[in-house]
Amino acid sequence: MRVYVCGAVQQPGVYELPAGSIAEDALSAAGGPTQEADLEALNLALEVRDQQQVRVPRAGESVALELPERSAPVGQLNINTATAVELEALPRIGPTIAENIIAYREAHGPFRSVDDLLDVPLIGPTTLETLKDLVTVQ
Repeated sequence: MRVYVCGAVQQPGVYELPAGSIAEDALSAAGGPTQEADLEALNLALEVRDQQQVRVPRAGESVALELPERSAPVGQLNINTATAVELEALPRIGPTIAENIIAYREAHGPFRSVDDLLDVPLIGPTTLETLKDLVTVQ
């Protein structure tokens, strides 16, 4: 299986891992954590899945990701300030939609409500429903 390892790791990239690998294996494949990595924000024992992103947060980052789901930020992600990398960690959000969200907020100003995501190209009701409990506007 292929896993994308990014964030506070020595060598971010896509790595091939055997089935049954855990987050710790993905971290090792990427050369281990950097000094600023916050490993306590991750459960290194959780099994990773094919085509998953494993993001190692830096100490002090406001959003740490739960593995392996890619879906459960600790707290809610503010869509008015989130980076593309943070948005891509959400379920159903890839690079194109993350860029669409950023482009929309740059063109139209901050989102007033989470429901405003429906105005972003490629986001429909199903994606919005998936995101409602994971994101916020502030």
